[in-house]
Parts: sequence; C-alpha cells; structure tokens
Amino acid sequence: MIFFGCIDRPGHFVWASESERLWSRGSKIASWLESCDGKLPPLGAQDESTTALHHIFDGAYTVLAMWDRTVDSRMGCNAVFLEEGVRSRDEMIERARAAFPNVAARLIAFSAPAEKEG
Repeated sequence: MIFFGCIDRPGHFVWASESERLWSRGSKIASWLESCDGKLPPLGAQDESTTALHHIFDGAYTVLAMWDRTVDSRMGCNAVFLEEGVRSRDEMIERARAAFPNVAARLIAFSAPAEKEG
C-alpha cells in the first residue's frame, strides 16, 4: 500500500510508509498519484467524512480517497491510499490502518459510518 497526502506537516507527497517517501522520478504509480492531486476524492462539497473508491487500470489497483484537512487546513487537501488488486472500502480502511496507523487514526472518514461506495 502507498499513501498520497500529508504525514506530519503541510505538503502532499507519496509515501511508502509513515517515514519513507516514494519519489515519483522512479515510480510511474507515484507520478500518476501526484498528477491526480485533488481529483480522486468525492465530488462536490469537500466533506471530510466521505470517501471515493476507484478501481483503476483495469482492476490492477484500488484507490480510496478522501478530503483531509487534519494536517493542512487549506481547501483541496486530500488523502489517497492505493493498493494492488480489487478491494472494498472496508478492506482498504483495514489495510490503511495497518500500513499507516498514525495517518489512519486522524482521518475523519475512517471514523464515519460506512457509506455507499462511489
């Protein structure tokens, strides 16, 4: 699993873990995530309690995205988790909690009741 967003200070980056950045120069998927900044969370109002689930590249990856202003209060800030294979929202949350426990603990969307996948 990889994460795109803020870890402990403002600034969106791709992360392999909570302490290791994944540089886009050597990774096509990291570069793709950076190019999608702000385009993957739910459309409409930037409600931090909702998520958007996407299956991309013919099901090769699942993306779970949400608005996140817990570290950076500016509008447009978002958090995105990406995992290989086709996963459900609940599976993505479980995997995100295991791989990025501090990030997952602060996300409002992870404490909200499950909503329709979209």
